[in-house]
Amino acid sequence: MDKRISFFLLFFFISSFVAFYAFAGEKPRIIFQKTEHDFGEVHLGSGAVEYCFVFQNEGKEPLLIKDVRSSCGCVYGSWIKKPVAPGDSGSVCVVYKNNRSGVFRKTVKVISTAGKTTLHVKGSTVRKNKK
Repeated sequence: MDKRISFFLLFFFISSFVAFYAFAGEKPRIIFQKTEHDFGEVHLGSGAVEYCFVFQNEGKEPLLIKDVRSSCGCVYGSWIKKPVAPGDSGSVCVVYKNNRSGVFRKTVKVISTAGKTTLHVKGSTVRKNKK
């Protein structure tokens, strides 16, 4: 009887191990072309600046972006609300409202069915020179 239980447990663990690794590669995989953008110098009062981070779903299942969260109220993101098929591309656009002078570095967290990815925008907001 002990041999049967031992065999069953061994079979169960091996089957679980194989099933876990067989299905682990099935999920979506988000790959951004770049994760940081430098706006350079931005003139105070000239309006918001925007950059769109392009990504590709390199997984085997459709990718869905669930949410985009920013580090402050001066940054917000917009994204495609439909699932991105395997091999297809999409984008997350980040807008920075330059209403304060000085150097800035802001983060945006992209939460998707592939996990979390952090994007960064940076630059310097300067006052316009009056001539």
